[in-house]
Amino acid sequence: MAGQLLICVLILRVWPHAVPLTASAAVIFVAAWVGQFFGHAIEGRRPKFLQNIMFLLIGPLWVVLKHD
Repeated sequence: MAGQLLICVLILRVWPHAVPLTASAAVIFVAAWVGQFFGHAIEGRRPKFLQNIMFLLIGPLWVVLKHD
């Protein structure tokens, strides 16, 4: 994950004004969701949040509690 963040930071440093930040963030957000579904397809298991919408809140809550 740190490597992916480093790549994103380097891309934004090389082309700081080529693409607006909001567009860059939107592309990264969509790419992350596509990557998540791709990973689940390889794993052969459906994402849990498709079964219960509350699982969408557990991930961010875990990050907040883990890195508090």
